[in-house]
Amino acid sequence: MSERPYRLIRLWPAVLMAAACWLRAAGGVAEAAPPVALRVVSLGPAITDQVCLLGMASNLVGVTSFCRLPPGMAPLPQVGEVTGVNAEQVVRLKPDVVLATGMTHPRDTTKLEQLGLRVVRFNYAKDFSDICAQFLQLGELLGRSPEAAAIVADARGRLAVLAGQLTARPRPTVFVEVGTRPLFTANKDSFIDDMVVRAGGVNIASDNASGFFSREQVLAQNPEAIVIVTMGVAADAERETWMQARGLRAAAGGRIYVMDAYTVCSPTPTRFAEATEEMARLLHPGIVGRP
Repeated sequence: MSERPYRLIRLWPAVLMAAACWLRAAGGVAEAAPPVALRVVSLGPAITDQVCLLGMASNLVGVTSFCRLPPGMAPLPQVGEVTGVNAEQVVRLKPDVVLATGMTHPRDTTKLEQLGLRVVRFNYAKDFSDICAQFLQLGELLGRSPEAAAIVADARGRLAVLAGQLTARPRPTVFVEVGTRPLFTANKDSFIDDMVVRAGGVNIASDNASGFFSREQVLAQNPEAIVIVTMGVAADAERETWMQARGLRAAAGGRIYVMDAYTVCSPTPTRFAEATEEMARLLHPGIVGRP
C-alpha cells in the first residue's frame, strides 16, 4: 500500500482520515449565486466537499492535492497536502478565509494568521452530531445557513427512516478495515464507529485504544462481517486474504464487503447518511433506507 494515503489516517482520537472531495452524482452542484463573493481556501478534502455541497464551489480559490472538485470544474491551485501547507502560495491567492482541519499543523495556521489571513479550524468530527454541528457552522460562516439547515434536516430524516427499518433486527459484529500495513480500523472516537452503529452493527474495535489492530485480534473476536474501505487498500486482494482465514465467521458466511473511501470517509451530513444506508444494506439485506 502506498504510504501517501495512509499518512492521512494516522491515529484516533486526535485525527483520522481525510477523504477526497467528490460531490455525489445524483445531487450535482447547486448553481445559485453565493450571497457574498468570498474567496475561500480549503485545507482539507472533507471541507472542500462541504463547500461544494453548499453550492459554493465557485468560491474556492485554492485546495490541497488530496481534494477533488465537482465534475467539469476547472482545476484550482494546490496549496499543499492536508498536513503541510505552502503559506506563501495561500497568501498569493488573497483568500477572505482559510478553512483548516484538525490535521492542519498548528505551525501552518499560526504562520497564516501572522501573515494577516483569517483562519477558521474545523476539528475532527467524532460522530454524526459533530458533523452536523460543524456543517451548520460552516453554513453560517459562508452565508449559507438556510441551505446548511436543509441539508442537515434531510440527512437526519434519512437516518431516522433507516433506524425505523432496523428496529428489532439482530446486530452483527463488524470489523471495518481502513488501512492494511499495518492493519488500521475505527474506534469509538471515529464517526465511522457511529456509522456502524446506525447501520445496525456492532464495531468490534469500538473500545480499542487506538486505530491500530492486528489480524490476530480480528480472528480472536471473529466478527460476522468485515468492511474493507478502499483507501490505499488493494481491496480484492485483501478480501481474498480474509476469505482464506480458517474459522472466520465473516469468511464462512461470505460477508466480506468493500466500500468506497470517498463515500465512507468524507464527513458531510449527506455523505454520512449515504454511507450508513449502504453499510446497512450490506449488513441487513433487504434494508432499503429512504424510499
